[in-house]
Amino acid sequence: MTPSDYQAQYRAKMDTRVDTIYAGAAFLMLEDTGRICNVGGFHNQMQRIEDVPIATCATAYDHPGLQRP
Repeated sequence: MTPSDYQAQYRAKMDTRVDTIYAGAAFLMLEDTGRICNVGGFHNQMQRIEDVPIATCATAYDHPGLQRP
């Protein structure tokens, strides 16, 4: 995927109950802070992910209920 690949389609799950977010393939990194973190799940059965970059990212979202003029 390139930043100008406007034909690519991805699924992004919207969840308002989280205190952090992740940026997957549908996101573009705008600014890398140069910092990393280790991410753990809410129970011990989830494997920890290490050295995750912290960044400012963006994505586009087409809301199915909104009509274009």
